[in-house]
Amino acid sequence: MHRHSRVDAVIRISDEVREAQAVVALETTLVAHGFPPGEGVEVGLESERQVRAAGAVPATVGVLDGEIVEQGTMAQVFTQPTHPYTQGLVATARIDAVAPGERLPTVEDFYAGQAGR
Repeated sequence: MHRHSRVDAVIRISDEVREAQAVVALETTLVAHGFPPGEGVEVGLESERQVRAAGAVPATVGVLDGEIVEQGTMAQVFTQPTHPYTQGLVATARIDAVAPGERLPTVEDFYAGQAGR
């Protein structure tokens, strides 16, 4: 497997972000941890609404080891995560989806520092 370096990592910048007068980056860990089950995503969506209400464009990113591994809107990142690390963050934020008595998911279940990011 190939490990991306900062040199070959691809960052997609939407036209909306590229043309914005002001951009506010929102990081996935902020909403994936520290809130009661099921509330983190709503906090993220409300954060995006507040950023837009203030006249800026929100840009949600997932960061691992100093590199952006996920990007898009909050809804995209939390409903269609593409990187195993972000998939793990989403799973840990959705403990309301775990049946009583089942083991809670961890980020390591999806991403264990694997070389192929």
